[in-house]
Amino acid sequence: MSMNKKTNLLIPALALIAIVIIALVGNKMQPKDVFINVSDNTSISNSNNSTLSSPNTGLPQLVSSGSYSYYDNFDEADRRANLIIVGEVVKVNEPEEIRVGAYTTDIYTVSEFKVDKVIKGDASVGDIVKVKQIGGEYKVIERVEGGIDYYKLGERHILFLKSYKDGKYKSPCSPINPLQGNMKILNGKTKKTNNFQFINDNIPEDALVTAVKEKVEKNKVKNEQQKAENK
Repeated sequence: MSMNKKTNLLIPALALIAIVIIALVGNKMQPKDVFINVSDNTSISNSNNSTLSSPNTGLPQLVSSGSYSYYDNFDEADRRANLIIVGEVVKVNEPEEIRVGAYTTDIYTVSEFKVDKVIKGDASVGDIVKVKQIGGEYKVIERVEGGIDYYKLGERHILFLKSYKDGKYKSPCSPINPLQGNMKILNGKTKKTNNFQFINDNIPEDALVTAVKEKVEKNKVKNEQQKAENK
C-alpha cells in the first residue's frame, strides 16, 4: 500500500477516534458541571394586575404578574415535577379558556410537544404532551402574563412539568413555574435564558439527559429510604 493511501485511511480513523472521545467526555460530565444552585430568592415575582389596551390589536389587555413557587436547585424542582421530558414543539394552538378548579378559569395557550426522551413520569417516546402557558388573545381580550416566554413551533426543550391526568379537573400539563419549568436546547446544547434556571448553559443534550436521569433515580431511592425509616 502506498504512503498516500495509508495517509488517506489514517485521517478518517483519527476523526472517528476524536468523535468517540468527545462523546464519552460529554456523557461523563460531573453533576457539578451540569447543575447549579440559584441565588437566594423566595419567589419569581410579585402579584400585580392591570388593564391596558393592546397597541397591536386594540383589544383590552389584562396584564398580570403572578407569584410562583421558586426552586433553589434541581432536587427541589424534582420533588415538584412528576413528568420530565425532552421534546419538540409540533403545534401551538389558539388560546382557549381552561377550567383549573371548581371556581377558577383562565386563558391559556396550549402547545403540543412530541416526546423524544422520557426522563421521569408517565409518557412514552413519540407521545404528544400538551403544555399550557397562561395568557393569549381570546375573544375580546388579550391576557398577558409577565415573564412568560411562549413556546414556538420547532423549538426543542427539556420540560419539568406537573401533569393533571388524575383528579376532578383534568387539564394540560403546566411547567413547575414559568422560568424554571423549561429550558431550551439549541443546536444540541442547553441555552440558558434567565438567572433562575438550575441547569448550566451549553450542556450537550445527551450529557444533560444522563445527568438528570441519575439525579432523578438517586432522589427516588433517597425518598424511598426516608419513607421506610419513618414507618
